[in-house]
Order: sequence, then structure tokens, then C-alpha cells
Amino acid sequence: MTNRHLKGCARLAMALTLLTAISASAAERRYFIVGDSYSDTGNFEALYRPNTAGPSVDGDTNWVDVLFAGHDIQPAWIALSASEPPKDGRVINFAVARATTGYQLTWRTGGWLLPDYAPNGMQWQFERMHRRYTFNPEDTLLIWGSVNDLVWGASTASASAPARFIEEVRTPLPLGGMAPLVEQTATNLMILVERGVKFGFGHILLLSTGGDTLSPLLDADARTAYTRAADSLESTLRERIDDAAARYPQTRIELIDLSRGIHDGIREFGLRDDIACNQDGQTCETPERYLRQDFVHPTAIGYCLVARTVHPFLEDNTLPEPRCDR
Repeated sequence: MTNRHLKGCARLAMALTLLTAISASAAERRYFIVGDSYSDTGNFEALYRPNTAGPSVDGDTNWVDVLFAGHDIQPAWIALSASEPPKDGRVINFAVARATTGYQLTWRTGGWLLPDYAPNGMQWQFERMHRRYTFNPEDTLLIWGSVNDLVWGASTASASAPARFIEEVRTPLPLGGMAPLVEQTATNLMILVERGVKFGFGHILLLSTGGDTLSPLLDADARTAYTRAADSLESTLRERIDDAAARYPQTRIELIDLSRGIHDGIREFGLRDDIACNQDGQTCETPERYLRQDFVHPTAIGYCLVARTVHPFLEDNTLPEPRCDR
């Protein structure tokens, strides 16, 4: 064999090696999710309602199912409730409905006067996750939470003074109203980002919605409080994410503001976002015309808009772009 042939074989071998490395890298890329009911694909139902028949919004299709369609999505309720890890998969979802950005759920397990709240808040989710997995630079952490913190706080802020005081004393809500709550929520989310960096994630995405985007359909006073808090939280997170990205250049840290993608979709499909499809408990017969299924959760097309907005940030050619059709 001539030198020319040997060089050609060497180049071919190098190309095959590079192609194999790229393929292996793509195949090894995993996505870990912490969050609340926006992202839960069945953890709450398995943990707290294992014997309940019938569909629930907490287990219905959401943006995770849309974005990772065709891939095995592993709800991690086993790891949340027991010592053994769930089976491996490309998408490992620790999100639990009713989760706050702290350690608790807003779902009450005790009586009205008892500060007895279930665990499996987002900090708890991350703790259970890092105890069972070793992360690498190919892994992506997706974080989406705060709606339960803000709803909880907005509802309390708009209540009477005695009711507000009792709720702040008996729950993890900070004293002093919405400003301390926004600060606590931002701090909790950034703790998750910092822990993601510490434990080896190469890419961390924090999802957020400012202002009235996906704001729950609360009463007027509570919704005003919620909208102001969401704006404040968005601004605070943007500053802190920029700072974290500068301090940890080895990790790709990004804040995804879902607002523009959702509002573009509202105009594109002519969606109603002023009322929910099942307003006042009515049967939702035309969900494709609404952004919200109920007072807080999006319809299928609403979740598709979220998935479509997140998709470009993943830069993963194994994930087809979501097609949102009415």
C-alpha cells in the first residue's frame, strides 16, 4: 500500500472517529427537569394519588411531552419517595405539581392550623436528584418554577390583615408581603443554578414569564399583586443570571423569557387569554381557542408555545421543532 493510500486511510479513520465521538456525545446528552405542575409528567399523581382513577391536570400532556416527543421521559417519583434510582433515560423529570421553589409543596397535608406541608419542593427535588445521578458537561438542567410561590403570596397579600398574618406565621411565606417573597423566590432559583454548576451540568436553563404572561386568573387585587411580583422577579433573575454566567464561564447559563414566544402564539392563533377554557367549571370543548385550560395551566397549544420557545436554546438536532397547530 502506498503512502498516499495510507494517508487516505488515516484521514478516513480520523473522520470516523470524530463522527463516532459526535454521535456518542449526542446520544449521551441528558435533560434533567425540576419544577412544578407546568412540568410534572406524573410525579405528583404517583406520590400522592396512586389509587386515584381518571385524568388529572398534573399528569396531562405538557411542554415536556411536546419538546421531547419520541424520547423516553422518566418521571422520577421512585427516586423522590424511595432509595433506589429510577431507570436511566434521556429525559429525567423530577418536577412535582404544587412545588414551591423551596422545600415544600403548597398542597396542605395537615389541618388548617398545622404547618404541615408535603416535601418535594424544588430544592428537595434537586437534592434527591444529585444523590442518585452523576452529571457531566453534556447534561442540561431545566428549571421552571415560581408560580406557586407567587400565587401563594399574592393570594395572601390581598387577604385581610388577620388572615395574612396567620398564613405568614404558619407557612414558609416570609413576613412583610410580596417584596421579601420575590427576593426569597429569586434566591431559591439561583441556589438551584449554583448547585447545577457545582455538580457538573454543562448547560443550565432557567425558564421565566414576566408580567401578566400566564399569570393565574385570580381576583383583581391578587392578580395585580401577582403581575407586579412576576415583573420584579423577572428583572431580578435577569441580573443574577447575567452575573452567574460571568462568574461561571465554563457553564452555559441562560434565562429564557417565555413571554414573547407565548404572546406571538396568541396573535398567531388568535387565542383567548382573558379567560380559561373551562371557566367556572364548564367543560372545555374548544381548547384550541384558549391559552389556558384552567385558571393557571395552559392548554395543549399553550404548552406547545412554551416548547417551541425553549427548543432553539437546546441546540439538539435529535429534537424536532414543535409544530403548534390549532
